[in-house]
Amino acid sequence: MNDSSKDVPTEPQKPPVKGSRLRGATRFGGRAAASIGDQASTAATSFATSLFVGRILGPEILGIYAMTDVVVRLLRALSLSALLEPMSIYAPRRSGDELGAYLCFLVVAELVLLGGLTLLLALACVVWEATGDINATALWALVAALFYCNVILMQALIRRQFYIENQPLKALIQSIGNLALVILGFAGFWYFGGANLVSIYIMLSVAGAVVCTVQAFRLFHRFRRPTGGQRRAFIRETWVYARWNVVSNAIAQISISGVILLAGVMLPIEAAGYLKVNETLIAPFLQIVVGLNLLMLPMVSKRIDKMTPAHRRRDLARFTIATLVVAVPYSAIMVFFGDWMVRAGFGADLMPAASLLLIYASIPIFDALNNPPTIFLSAEGRSDLKLIPNCIRAVLTLAAGIPLIWGFGVVGAAWARALSAFAGTAASWACIFWLWRRQAAQRVAAD
Repeated sequence: MNDSSKDVPTEPQKPPVKGSRLRGATRFGGRAAASIGDQASTAATSFATSLFVGRILGPEILGIYAMTDVVVRLLRALSLSALLEPMSIYAPRRSGDELGAYLCFLVVAELVLLGGLTLLLALACVVWEATGDINATALWALVAALFYCNVILMQALIRRQFYIENQPLKALIQSIGNLALVILGFAGFWYFGGANLVSIYIMLSVAGAVVCTVQAFRLFHRFRRPTGGQRRAFIRETWVYARWNVVSNAIAQISISGVILLAGVMLPIEAAGYLKVNETLIAPFLQIVVGLNLLMLPMVSKRIDKMTPAHRRRDLARFTIATLVVAVPYSAIMVFFGDWMVRAGFGADLMPAASLLLIYASIPIFDALNNPPTIFLSAEGRSDLKLIPNCIRAVLTLAAGIPLIWGFGVVGAAWARALSAFAGTAASWACIFWLWRRQAAQRVAAD
């Protein structure tokens, strides 16, 4: 009997579509540009605030703003590590009603956890004022900063879901809208007067609330009330990842904001303002890194289990080159044009900050090198390993920062910031290579 399958014509294979790789690269480039633009708009809001405070209200108020902003940064780190980063890892693996339930769970968790914490901190500030041991301007600015923190972090949570769906353009539109409202607010202060640190925080909160409200109306139909089983699963899943990540990111802030706090306590408060000027100048690049992270982490997390070791190393190298291509020119601009930027942006009163530019110009390069291994550690679910570099950075900030500030003043504070960034980067690379070697050894043992 003849095999009839021989007579069945085989279906010809379709030739590869010409230009498919180019179209894929173009789509990725467009999403990357939108993501970077989103973070650039966010950085522009922070930059405009520092610029306005420093130029209109002076170095002392800029120093107070820098120290209240430390609290905002710490709470942002808490929200990022406990909710937003797990969202970037686990949300891409969900769809339909389960995704809607997960988003609803995150919004409620943000309102309860962050809202409750900031309320307690605000009450503590009021009690603190009753003791008479704190400057009234700094205290009420801190209360206003706590309220602003709730608004801006809810806005970040809502915006993050666009990255889960590879739609950073919508996130960019939201950030541009917020930036436009903030610029209008500063224009109003410039024209009508009445600007102080509290009123500035209130204006920023109102701008963020408007954007949050618009986005909430657009996304409300996506939300689904999670069942009891889903809530328990979401809490357990989030806790497994966030328990180390919360500690890791909180400690990481010590290496950044801790230097400002040490300088503000050990030196005249204007020193914190000088450090804030330099942090403001590198902030746009750091936001670019965040933008690349927001785009890459969901992509890597979704396919990390299917990637071969060679593929992982190749993507790690590509991400590193991509960030360095931006970091090196950015650092060069700080070196050659930093003096002009400080004078033009912040005025002659803050020109002492220009002496720190050569030191701060190294930080974008260190952070560019640190981001790729951090992305892979997050995608691997190893938030415990991310804790190691951040602990090294924090310990070095305190161990080196105190004597450096004591001996060299604000210049020593800048060196402490740069040294901690370098140490954290070296530790991140050591951790990811150790993890991959361990995984390879486990595969060999299993075979």
